[in-house]
Amino acid sequence: MTKVLTFGTFDGIHEGHRAMLNEAKKLGSYLIVAVAPDSVVKALKGTMSTHSSAERITMLKKEHLADDVVLGDDIMHSWKIVKKYKPDIIALGYDQDELKQALIDYYENAKKKPIITVLSPYKPAVYKS
Repeated sequence: MTKVLTFGTFDGIHEGHRAMLNEAKKLGSYLIVAVAPDSVVKALKGTMSTHSSAERITMLKKEHLADDVVLGDDIMHSWKIVKKYKPDIIALGYDQDELKQALIDYYENAKKKPIITVLSPYKPAVYKS
């Protein structure tokens, strides 16, 4: 089984999210989506999400795009999620540059590293977070 892990806020599921998750799913056989907790969204974006993390998880589960939808780490860069799921591939949104660099730094000296890939944008002028 090839596990793929992706991260996001997913505050209102739109076509950009669907395209991202469909592309991520094609990379492996099991897709795990880590939804950012409310406190992390506030820290990253400076504002709260329209929907709570529980609501965002429920919305994603109803889409049936992922094999598992979980609450992400409550402390940024603690990497509990990657330690728990040990993904083979980490699929990032095209605009998650800081997260990509943080993951590269985290895995720098690791013996086993996942492939870190950046997914294609889907109408980025319309669906950018």
